[in-house]
Amino acid sequence: MNILRLILPLVVLLSVVVFYLRRWWHHRQAGGRPVEQLRREYKQKLGVAGRDGDQIIDDMLRRLKQRYPGRSERWYMEKMLHDLERDRG
Repeated sequence: MNILRLILPLVVLLSVVVFYLRRWWHHRQAGGRPVEQLRREYKQKLGVAGRDGDQIIDDMLRRLKQRYPGRSERWYMEKMLHDLERDRG
């Protein structure tokens, strides 16, 4: 019984620590640049402005969402930027 009194609080404490570490890690991985900033950067690197750039981005987002479902909007935009930079060398 004494062991249970010791182990249970440790398990709860460990669970809380793991929960907050995962939240911190996810936030850290997310970067911090807003999606709109990523959209502007993509249009700038692509060399297209206005509605044409928005249409290209929307088409690419649609394709990526079909291929990689369940990701965040930021993830798709970062993937698009990464692929564009990779392909342009």
